[in-house]
Amino acid sequence: MASNFLTVTGNQVNVYINGVLLNVLTTLRCTDDYGYEPVVGFGDIHVKEYVPTVARHAVSISKFLLTLENAVTAGIILQNGDAAMLGNTFNIQIFAKGGPLIKQYTHAVNTSSDLNIQSNRLIVSDANFVATDTSGTLSST
Repeated sequence: MASNFLTVTGNQVNVYINGVLLNVLTTLRCTDDYGYEPVVGFGDIHVKEYVPTVARHAVSISKFLLTLENAVTAGIILQNGDAAMLGNTFNIQIFAKGGPLIKQYTHAVNTSSDLNIQSNRLIVSDANFVATDTSGTLSST
């Protein structure tokens, strides 16, 4: 039987940070910026082409649930500045449920996170990461 899924939606992916599955994930935003800069010649103000200068990869995640232990283990929450100075990196992976790797960010670090602690759960309301590289198929099949 053929599948009629033409798009990949949030309910069809699993997101892992450092091998830890994120539960109740609300929003995931991946940004890849290749720093395109214009190339012009002497005496000419018209752009001849745009060339990439530096790749910047960022991932932002909003509102997800984790135990405090898993959040610290995954590197989503740093305990203090000393933990940041260790320079630990991890991978962020997005898989189609029951399918292939869609997108992966490697050597990622947490740049900031907002934490809400409620009576029986830990909610990370926003977490921001940067990574050195990205790969994947961007396909759910």
